[in-house]
Amino acid sequence: GTTQVTVVHTSEWAAAFGLLSAAGMQPALAGRALRVRSPVADVAMTLRAGGLDGASLSAAPATLAETFFDPAASRDGAGADRRTVPA
Repeated sequence: GTTQVTVVHTSEWAAAFGLLSAAGMQPALAGRALRVRSPVADVAMTLRAGGLDGASLSAAPATLAETFFDPAASRDGAGADRRTVPA
């Protein structure tokens, strides 16, 4: 299947970034939005629990970089190895 990310639009992006980071979700700032490699429901629950209710959330296909550098995408545990290029 296609890897999905959650896109978060909010004027309080710094607060959202902090909440998602604290939850271990590794958000990335992309323009005026955050992109998170976590399901929409998990992101929504984390933001609501942190008192941030006004964010707009949507699912989107992961970019090539998000897919390539996602260690969790590898089922054989070798995902982290894809970050380095042998000499």
